[in-house]
Amino acid sequence: MIEDINLKNAEVLAILTMVFDEVQGIYELEK
Repeated sequence: MIEDINLKNAEVLAILTMVFDEVQGIYELEK
């Protein structure tokens, strides 16, 4: 059970990191 939660947290963190990188890239292009 705890391992499942940790796995989900890692997936969410990876997705958030990818989204953040894309948003940052778009923001840099707009500047």
